[in-house]
Amino acid sequence: MTFNFQRHLRLAGSVTAIVGVILSNWMVCLLGWTVVAIGYMASIGKIEAYIEAQEPKSKEEAEDALR
Repeated sequence: MTFNFQRHLRLAGSVTAIVGVILSNWMVCLLGWTVVAIGYMASIGKIEAYIEAQEPKSKEEAEDALR
């Protein structure tokens, strides 16, 4: 399996949030969910970049693709 930074961020944030709940420390929970949110934002940014790269470069290419 290849290394995926976003997956590791989400997992680390989830573990941190669970540890915060166990310790009854809301600051640790907040830190964990912040790390999870950053992981998801990075994933969404990567998906958007991939989708934008798939779009045709010009209007002529888009018209040719429809034919």
